[in-house]
Amino acid sequence: MFKLMIADDNPFILQELSEKTDWENFDFDLIGAYHNGKELLRAAKNDLPDLVITDISMPIMDGIQLSSQLYQLKPDIKIIFISNYSEFKYAREALKLRIFDYLLKPVQLDALIEVMNKVLLKLQQEQQQQFEELQVQSQQKLYKKAALSLYTSRLLFHATDEALIRDELTRLGLVLQEPSDMYIVSFSLNNSLNSENQQQSYAYLQSILEGSFTGAQIILMMLEHCHGVFLLILHDQTIPVPNLLAMLCVDIEAKMNLCTNMGYSNASKNFIDFPTLYHQAQMALESITTNTTAIPVVAYEDVQTGTDTQPDPDTNSSSEQESYSKSVATMRAFIQEQYMEPITTNDVARIAYLSPGYANLRFSDECGITIFSYIVQYRIEKAKQLLRETDELVTRIAELVGYSGKTSFYLAFKRITGVSPTEYRQKYTNSHTP
Repeated sequence: MFKLMIADDNPFILQELSEKTDWENFDFDLIGAYHNGKELLRAAKNDLPDLVITDISMPIMDGIQLSSQLYQLKPDIKIIFISNYSEFKYAREALKLRIFDYLLKPVQLDALIEVMNKVLLKLQQEQQQQFEELQVQSQQKLYKKAALSLYTSRLLFHATDEALIRDELTRLGLVLQEPSDMYIVSFSLNNSLNSENQQQSYAYLQSILEGSFTGAQIILMMLEHCHGVFLLILHDQTIPVPNLLAMLCVDIEAKMNLCTNMGYSNASKNFIDFPTLYHQAQMALESITTNTTAIPVVAYEDVQTGTDTQPDPDTNSSSEQESYSKSVATMRAFIQEQYMEPITTNDVARIAYLSPGYANLRFSDECGITIFSYIVQYRIEKAKQLLRETDELVTRIAELVGYSGKTSFYLAFKRITGVSPTEYRQKYTNSHTP
């Protein structure tokens, strides 16, 4: 149903048009009747009509002035003038102002029906045209999105010319803000998407991943069965990547009842680095699936391993084992002292003067878990202690044990303990209540 407003300074004509005409028969909803153009214009600014029927000659603001203002608000608005026979020439001139049609006073029913049928047909045609244009735009948008996903997924395996890649991505509609950091994220789901409505489930998961994040953009590149890959473009470098990805894990779990793990690469500003970033993301994700103590979101820099098992050149081979034990003890002590800070595997390795890969290898050999897993476990143990012994808010406890966001802390705590921080506190309190 289309919206209609009427303006006429003659109260009898206004009453006749507004109260004694069944506008619903013409598929119009009368949303206002006014005594002059100024009143109608004020109302139209809050609720724009599709059609206005107005007298030409009115006090305060006449039909010509009203029409000029209405066209500024809505260029495709339809306006029908009502005029006396003496104003007929005036009305004809007004048609040059894109006035749709005019009616002579007194308004005859057959003339009104004829004009209303014409304007209704015109509005319906325009409505259909707008609908078809939106469908085409929507289809084009879907095609571009699919083409963008396909093209970026190919870059995971082969990317050699940065300039050509950027030109093609621009053609496909990707707008990069500078500076931006790019990450490849590999993720796994604990169940396959609903096979009966796989396309719908795929689209729903895509909408969650590509939902609006201020300062970030996500492009789903691949999704097969329980595994997928997406590109994370971070325009705002102050956003912690683990927090953003943890929020995605929570959204997917809440909306689709799917448990999600994510491994992400180092940052890069170049598309030709995608094959390397993809390998890093895969390694990070693999570390989660092979390590039951790892949290759902893991960075490559926290799990990277080295193939070089030789000690540093300056290390005396006769005291090799002693050096390894001392290095691992140094790393453990550093973690226990600095766990409340945003430390990474690289930071821990640096304190022992070892490469990250070699440090991780030595740490795993002697402790049975990776450096990253040890950091996570130590933080969660400290969090459990704070939950038992203090009344601090969960958000504050997350900060005290080194998490910059409550969501990341919540996911790590629940994956390791099986309960949320709040549930853990309640369970402990109830078990120790006299």
